[in-house]
Amino acid sequence: MIDQPNTASPKAYYDGLGDQYDIVTRNQRYDIWVQLYADLIDKHGAPGTTLLDIDCGTGKSALGFADLGFDVTGVDFPKKC
Repeated sequence: MIDQPNTASPKAYYDGLGDQYDIVTRNQRYDIWVQLYADLIDKHGAPGTTLLDIDCGTGKSALGFADLGFDVTGVDFPKKC
């Protein structure tokens, strides 16, 4: 059988996925690893407070960085199946 390309719209692809992702990651300590990265940014003297969160998923880390005062843009792309 030949695989057919995924022709579903990005919205159709992600419908319901965010809720499932949140269930799977509900016990993750985003606050800890967001602070770890913020400390690394500070330690290495990265200029500015603007961050791009690529493949941000449901945005929990982006919100954590925003809570720390960063200006965050979160981007997530649909994956090809």
